[in-house]
Amino acid sequence: MFYNFVQYLRDEFPAELIYSNGRIKIAGQTVIPDRNILVNESGGGEQPWTQYAQPTVQIITRDFAVTDARKLAWDIYKKISSKFGQQFPLATVDGIVYNAIQSAQITGIQEPFNLGADDEGRFEFTTNYKIIYNRV
Repeated sequence: MFYNFVQYLRDEFPAELIYSNGRIKIAGQTVIPDRNILVNESGGGEQPWTQYAQPTVQIITRDFAVTDARKLAWDIYKKISSKFGQQFPLATVDGIVYNAIQSAQITGIQEPFNLGADDEGRFEFTTNYKIIYNRV
């Protein structure tokens, strides 16, 4: 589901550079883009008695201009929060195919939050989401 969700974001925001689970990968690059979106898998409480999985994801937006980083975070939040029955497209990562999946609900756990500037002076905003989908 995670890579399907990242592909959905790439389709919705085609002009943006999006990394998935990539903070270490980004840190290891010699040239780090000033403006980008980082999507991380994060924890969630397992509820085995339901037919739905409820993983969470964190999205971090970054830009040199605090207003641009903030706007990008809010654009994503408005686009995906409180969505029901959203179709996530097929995704292929390292030769592994993740079939398309339909979410039951995408919920914003928090509104965009300013993390401040990184060591290079680029401003970061974070949001967290719960994505509920049928585990069968």
